[in-house]
Amino acid sequence: MTDRTKRLDVLSFYSIIRNAYSFKAPEEAHQVLEANFLRYGGKDKLILYIDGGAAVEKEETAKKRKANRDKAAEKCYRNLDALEQRITHNQKASRRHFVDVKKSLASLFYWPSSVRQDFIDYLIKAGWTVRICETEADVAIAADCRPEDIVISADSDMLAYGTIYTLWRLTLVDFIWPTIAQIFARLLDCHQLSSRLLLVWCQMTTARASFGLVQSGRRRRNDDGAIYIEPMSKLNLKTLDEDKLEPMRERVQSFIQGKAKVLLILRESGSGKSTFNRRLEFELWNAYKPRERIPLFIDLKTIADDRQMVKQHLTNLNLFSKEQIAELRKKRQFILICDGYDECRSRSNLYDNNNLNGPSQWKAKMVVSCRSQYLGLDYRTYFQPHANEVYSNSRSDKSELLEEAAIVPFKQEQIQNYVEQYIASPETEQSEDWTTDRYMDTMKEVPHLADLVTNPFLLRIVLDTLPGIVESSPDLSKIRVSRVRLYDAYIFRHFHLELRRLDAQISQKKLKESEEAAFEGIRDDFVHDGIHYSKRLAAAIFRELGGVNSIEYVSTADFKTSGWMEEFFSMDAVVKLRRESGPLVRSGSQYRFAHRSILEYFFSCLVFEPRNNSIGLNYAGEDQGNLDLANFLDPTVNPSLIANHPFGLVDLVSEPSILHFLVERVRQSTPFKEQLDRIIRLSKIEPAVGRASANAITILVKAGVLFNGVDIQGIRIPGADLSEGQFDSAQIQGADLTGHSGHVGSVAISNDSLAIVSGGEDRTVRTWHLEGDNARVFQGHEGTVCSVAFAPHCGHVVSASNDSTARVWDIETGSCVHILKILLSFQPVVAWSPCGRQIVTGTTTLMLWNAETGELERILAGEGAHCVAYSRKGKLLAGSSSKLTIWNLASDNGDNKPVIMKGTSSFQSAVFSQDEQTIAKQELLSASQDGTIRFWQLDDELDLEESSFHAASQDWKSHRAQINSLVYGRDSSYILSAGNDDWFLKWNTKTGSCNRFLKVGFGATMVISPSCRQLVVTESWGDLKVYQLGGIDKPKVDDRLCCGASQATFSSCGEWMATSKESNDIVSLWNVRSGKEERLLEGKAGPFMKLAFSPDSRQLISLCLDQTIQLWDIERASCTEELDFIGYYASFSPCGRMIAILTEDSVRLWDLQEKRDLVSLEGLGESAHCIEWSPCGGWIAAGCEDGTVHLWRLFKEGSELKTANVIVIQDFLGPVRCLIWSPLGPLEFATGCDDGSLCLWRIVQFYEGGYRAQLVWGSLAGRLTATGARVDSINGLTNTQKDLLIQRGAIYKVTEWGS
Repeated sequence: MTDRTKRLDVLSFYSIIRNAYSFKAPEEAHQVLEANFLRYGGKDKLILYIDGGAAVEKEETAKKRKANRDKAAEKCYRNLDALEQRITHNQKASRRHFVDVKKSLASLFYWPSSVRQDFIDYLIKAGWTVRICETEADVAIAADCRPEDIVISADSDMLAYGTIYTLWRLTLVDFIWPTIAQIFARLLDCHQLSSRLLLVWCQMTTARASFGLVQSGRRRRNDDGAIYIEPMSKLNLKTLDEDKLEPMRERVQSFIQGKAKVLLILRESGSGKSTFNRRLEFELWNAYKPRERIPLFIDLKTIADDRQMVKQHLTNLNLFSKEQIAELRKKRQFILICDGYDECRSRSNLYDNNNLNGPSQWKAKMVVSCRSQYLGLDYRTYFQPHANEVYSNSRSDKSELLEEAAIVPFKQEQIQNYVEQYIASPETEQSEDWTTDRYMDTMKEVPHLADLVTNPFLLRIVLDTLPGIVESSPDLSKIRVSRVRLYDAYIFRHFHLELRRLDAQISQKKLKESEEAAFEGIRDDFVHDGIHYSKRLAAAIFRELGGVNSIEYVSTADFKTSGWMEEFFSMDAVVKLRRESGPLVRSGSQYRFAHRSILEYFFSCLVFEPRNNSIGLNYAGEDQGNLDLANFLDPTVNPSLIANHPFGLVDLVSEPSILHFLVERVRQSTPFKEQLDRIIRLSKIEPAVGRASANAITILVKAGVLFNGVDIQGIRIPGADLSEGQFDSAQIQGADLTGHSGHVGSVAISNDSLAIVSGGEDRTVRTWHLEGDNARVFQGHEGTVCSVAFAPHCGHVVSASNDSTARVWDIETGSCVHILKILLSFQPVVAWSPCGRQIVTGTTTLMLWNAETGELERILAGEGAHCVAYSRKGKLLAGSSSKLTIWNLASDNGDNKPVIMKGTSSFQSAVFSQDEQTIAKQELLSASQDGTIRFWQLDDELDLEESSFHAASQDWKSHRAQINSLVYGRDSSYILSAGNDDWFLKWNTKTGSCNRFLKVGFGATMVISPSCRQLVVTESWGDLKVYQLGGIDKPKVDDRLCCGASQATFSSCGEWMATSKESNDIVSLWNVRSGKEERLLEGKAGPFMKLAFSPDSRQLISLCLDQTIQLWDIERASCTEELDFIGYYASFSPCGRMIAILTEDSVRLWDLQEKRDLVSLEGLGESAHCIEWSPCGGWIAAGCEDGTVHLWRLFKEGSELKTANVIVIQDFLGPVRCLIWSPLGPLEFATGCDDGSLCLWRIVQFYEGGYRAQLVWGSLAGRLTATGARVDSINGLTNTQKDLLIQRGAIYKVTEWGS
């Protein structure tokens, strides 16, 4: 040992340095420290390492040490003061006072850089080899250390370095008794002592835990032994195999050094992903250097809680305490190699669920592998890092945080290399006649075999089974090879080899008596007995574990809680023999099939198993299999036998590898195809076999079976995958093609009424197009989908599940755009705001999300809700639970507390009316299905009061006098009318029914604000009242805005109200919110008769008593233009560019920008009372004194505006004084007549260019109208009746045709 180089960490002698330099002169202190070094070796064998600056990751530690020294200085001064006081006052100073001063001085010690440099110069002059390190000495020592060197240090971090094999760890003994220290020197062989002993001995530090990882990682070896071929990779699955190929190891290395956080490795089953992952961990450990990322191989199928993936893996290693794991999470960085994402049956985002790189979380990059056939179109969602990263504030695109690498199928050179290693392996049990060339030539001659050997697992199967296949079928050109037949041969070969092994052990007397007896009991049917055991185990794994290929077995005590294990893992001699002879692998307490595909193969054998029991399968002919279901297919047999068979319990649509095996069986066996067809037809009369029927038709469709013209009426195939199937002219009437398997949790319809979205118990979201397009399926949730909603633009849907996530889906691409982490809750709800920019989720807690970025914006206080609903503008949010709760989302103070909470019984649903004032609640009573509907009134102050709904009196069918004004509710569901009968009526636009709304004075008129919250009523004697519509049935007077005025109007923005009096020429502008009169517009031509705001609320048009027309600028409160013609009524176009002005006999359109008269609308009879633009701007309607309504259509020919008087409505029994267009929906308008009637009309097109006005309903529609009717030669009419017909417009005498 004395010939070995010793590397000494100088600062490990810190206690000696402190004592020497605290109480001695620098030169004497140098000599004391040098004398201690000489105890461990001479100058020729000892290399001294002295720390430089602190490492970046320990700068925080340096700051803490400085803070501690500052505290020690204060304490030292206090102790000195206390000692000085005692001496000054002749008090006794005890030993404790001197000890306190000495301890505080020791804590205050700091070895300054100048003294340290003097010591370095002293050592160099004395002939020592000194290395001054850039940062800490342990980093430099580990970099320089050779396996034979000895490291002398008290630093536990030395244990974490793979280059340090022997450590002389200094203890207190070294510094007190030098001779004893020579005897008790700590010489540690780090690669021989167990990790557990080291952990007991070491201090509780990060280095201690890291060392255990080093030991664990370096003990790993490649599962395939010596056979390993470096896989080649491409950018992703869509990239051509010939483009941009690079070794997978280099691809991973560039990922580790780059900015990305997740690398997704993809390829089909058997492509060598797990082999590469284990090899990667082994190589990373061998190349590990201090302070680098620690590699961790995590077998995902062994992880029960994927939200604690790293912690659970480290716990499973049984190397670390909770404190050590916490230290690793806090101070170390990792490269996580997560193997088998598809095998853990997770559809969660591992990176997000573990909050990697979040505050106080694991600092890690992640390499994760997954079989490509288990991924849908939106697969990137399950791996893309989202919110909560420490780098989330960077401007880099989050897509850059995820990289992909697809393993490329083996090329010819790789296959040959693998064959060469296979032949050279001592595990190979083939004849010497099978050389590399023979293998390569045979694989080329057997049809289609070369296509199957492009991944290592199938290649290994082929190499194991090829000699037996060739021996049974010498004519290679007639051999028909498929993937499932290779597995058949491989499994039969495996059990035959096990049979030979056991025979050999019996002859060598290596088996116990009980084991030999067990073997003799099953020897005659050993192969099929082993296959039957494996099939039953595969069925149990899918039934009990959801198909996860990992079984945790500790002891027979487990049978009390998991009785199904006893059949497969008990210590019974026969069970043990079957288990140890099967294709199972054991790792500690875990059992698994040697490969995932073997588990899937045995499950497929539960449905169809070939009868051949020898290695020489009938490769040239048709498989004659034993169908496990054959005994269950007789319709007279209880269908529950099929329903309870694994084929009737497992959804094979989500198991593509099993489907692949069974699809190949169908192509090779006609009886199997016929049996599946019988299952489908059995589903017509037995609903219980629906799942088996869906699996059966999915297999047949994937196998290319045609259903053209087939009668499959009434079949039940819920959840089947019929994509790419051919069903031309198939009779499918009455067939149950239900998409969801299990109950449907939520349904929503799109705003355009063309699509429906649904979410169900089967964890899927499905969209259905009502025009007949195929439904789209979105998969990703791990729990029941409880709530769904469409985006307002109908391009996305959002779904909430009890797996604690909500997902936003792109309907066109099928991809998941965002995953929103909601708090764990039962039956979560979700809704999309009307503007499309916000999503609300939750049940116990309501959370608001940015729909574009997926980021959490707010968490609302309150008790949550069973149902949520936005108001029309999205300013209010209502939630229903045990209380009715309303949040004001437009609040400027950002308060997340609810503004209203009303409690009665439990509310189940909530919906806002379109005018944002009435909320209807449905309360479900316990133990009954009848509900109570409550109506609530919501005013501007957000006061909520319950009210009842009173139906319209049967005596009130219309006004009893002329109608003066009409206003539409903004959602077009109701109309308010003002009549000379002293009442305002409210009309239902769908039914035409009405009820009394407000009692007013004679001749009152009204206007309503854009928000439908203020109703302005002007009475004939010049009083103006403003009613706050807090619930449309109980208007309340707002005293702030009440004044003397003859008319009023609101601006489109709802900010201003303009009023005028008949007695002056002033227009007052009121601020609606404050209720104050802020501006005055002074005219020159007398009182104003008509006021109207422009659509942008920047201008006001006024008509004066002398029929002059003026335009006003609201901002400047000044008149900008006076039109040079006489008008009686004016109205802005919806675009705000034109004004329609009513003159004596026409309507003129004035262009405000070009300052010119565009066109005159002719055809009016007597004078008109009102003119109004349609919301689309394409129609103008005028109500006239002669009881007619004229409608003009506006259109352009080139750049020229054209008009046509296309419709005239007659037969009103009085002048039409008011008219209003519906702001929403089809072209509808309402008319009010002097006879008190109100009619709703709709413009319809009955041929190209031809339009007519269709009466939707009328309040007095039962009266006789006969305009244009021919009543000649009608028998039985009295003279009075004839006169009445003529009075109502009938043509009594007509001319003969052709005369």
